Amino acid sequence: MMIKGDFPMMRNYIDCRDIPQTDKRCTVAIFADSDDELVEAAVQHGMAVHGHSDTTEFRNAIREVLEKGILIHNIWQGGVN
Repeated sequence: MMIKGDFPMMRNYIDCRDIPQTDKRCTVAIFADSDDELVEAAVQHGMAVHGHSDTTEFRNAIREVLEKGILIHNIWQGGVN
């Protein structure tokens, strides 16, 4: 069976471009199915790239800017052509 096409999917996301940066403009966007998973990934990014500390205040600030949107997946399943 072959399936080919674009399938919309509602996802949670955070886009670093939407957060004012003091050191640089960042173009990373992170998508996840759950808020908790997304916050964890965003905290790790913020610590590794922007030098933030893992604090309750930082996690709460991230939770305030989480968005929901439609991510278009281009899915193709089937045999090798």
